[in-house]
This record gives sequence, structure tokens and C-alpha cells, in this order.
Amino acid sequence: AVSFVLRNGGVAQGSPGVSVIVNVFSTAGPYTGQGLLDPMVKISSDLVGVPSGSAALLIHVPLFTIGSVRQLSPFAGSNNVIIASFNTDVDLVSGTQLTLSGLTGTATKDTTSLAVVLDGSALTGVWSQGTGTLVVTLPSSVLAQNGPHSLSVPVVNGAAAQRSPSVRLSASAKSSDGPFDAPVAAETLVAAGGGLLGVTNGTDPLALAVAQLTVAQTAQTTPLASTANTISLNFSATVDLIESSTLTVQGLAAAG
Repeated sequence: AVSFVLRNGGVAQGSPGVSVIVNVFSTAGPYTGQGLLDPMVKISSDLVGVPSGSAALLIHVPLFTIGSVRQLSPFAGSNNVIIASFNTDVDLVSGTQLTLSGLTGTATKDTTSLAVVLDGSALTGVWSQGTGTLVVTLPSSVLAQNGPHSLSVPVVNGAAAQRSPSVRLSASAKSSDGPFDAPVAAETLVAAGGGLLGVTNGTDPLALAVAQLTVAQTAQTTPLASTANTISLNFSATVDLIESSTLTVQGLAAAG
């Protein structure tokens, strides 16, 4: 058996016909024996999720087949989790790098060890705040084709309201034969587009709203000094106020 390493081209193609010829060296010399050109039988089994992927020089360009993204909190300044869901048409093996980009508008600082969750497993990734980019390297496990797969990224929302940015997912698929990896083209993830906690399109990633009171009225039951008094507040909010939300009232000076 003979084996050698080539670098595959960057364009998809079917497996070509491969033939071999053997010229036999003669010790009686100077001529060699001429062999016949023989076609080789292809071994066509699935490989890294590609049908017949073991056939010589069959080249497949990997893709993300489905991709979506949503968030758990649309409120400026709050803790949040961005959840990207995706499928691929190949198996992504250990050493593959996933890159999630465009998550701008967070208050999460640069770090080389942002805790994330991939398909239920705790990992760490490299986070860049300015570009909103996360790079995660797959451990020993394999992400099988047509998952679906889920990547959860905890962030702190920025302090200002903003529209949802465009979020993209790309990858560099590791090859066991190295040193070249196969690029998986960036895919723009589809935002969920639903309302959340009273915020229009609040499920869209990093669509942020600042909670405000649209109507705020106050009154009391008596103006008499030294008597018990009941202060009433009537208000409406621009968002849903869920359990554990707090309301702070200021300016109630001169109360006994």
C-alpha cells in the first residue's frame, strides 16, 4: 500500500477516475518492463458525514444548513443569554473552531475564557467585545451533521437601547491530515422576530430596550401634619414587569 498527502481544491467535485500503471525495473538493464494502465476500484463509504466521502478526490464544500439566534432578556443593563441554533452538512471534529460574530452592544469585557454551553457541555471561548466575536474550539467530542446544535453565550447587555445587530456563524473545520482546515462559510443567523416581556422583537439578539413609565401619578389621603397618610402611585410601564422587579420612589421628603 502507498499513501501520500495532497491538499484538496476549494471547489466541490465528484470523484474522478483514478488509474495506476507499474513500470518494472530490470536489473539486466537499461530497459524497464512496461505495465498496463489499470483503473482503480473506489472505496466509497461515508466519511465525516459526507456520502461516499472516502472516494478519492471527491470534494465537498461544507455548509451550515440551518441557523437561527435568539435571546432571553431584551432589557438594557441586564444579564442575558444569546442562543444560536444551527445544523451542518458535515461532522465537525475535535479542534474545529466555531466563530460567532456581530454580537455588538454588550458590556461584557474582552476575555480568553468566556464560559459558554455547547449542546449541554460547558466550554470556554475567546470573546472580543468591540466586534462582538466569540471563538470556540471543539474539544474531543464531535458535532454530527444535521444536529441540531445549540450554543449558549452569557453576556451583560449594554446600557443603551439599540436595534438587533446582524449575527453570523462561521467555522474552520479541522482536518485529521493537517495542516490545512476546511472553511465553513459564514451564515447570517435568522433572528426569532418575536415579542418578549412587552418588547417588540424582544427575542432578537441584543435588541435592547430601556424600561420607562409612560404614566406616573401620585396622590395622598390627607395633608394634615402629624397624621397617618397613604401615598398612592399609579403608573404604566413600557415593558412587562416580572417577579423580582423593583420600583424605587424618590423625593418623599419630610415624612415622619
